[in-house]
Amino acid sequence: DKIISKNTHYTYLKNQKLNPKFLNRIIYFENKRVGYVRISGEDVSIFIHPNFQGKGIATIALELIQPIAKNNGFVKLVGKVFPDNKQSEKIFLKNGFVHSLNWLEKFL
Repeated sequence: DKIISKNTHYTYLKNQKLNPKFLNRIIYFENKRVGYVRISGEDVSIFIHPNFQGKGIATIALELIQPIAKNNGFVKLVGKVFPDNKQSEKIFLKNGFVHSLNWLEKFL
């Protein structure tokens, strides 16, 4: 994976403002930015700074983004989780997501 610059990332986010299938929300905890929840297409991703993980923040963020997504025309959300990331899997399962598909990949 290639690491992109902060400016490249901000340009990407600015361009996404015109995309009706994109939502991005900053997560605050105790008046501090601690992460984000983002929907692109149907894919939902959550990032919480390691210092704030294990406090239920991601579970609440995922719970709160769902009605916002529905009000913005989304009909389905997909959480793609690496098989060894049991904590993320637990967060999605707590929010009513169900196992639907196993992906197999091969890098060439």
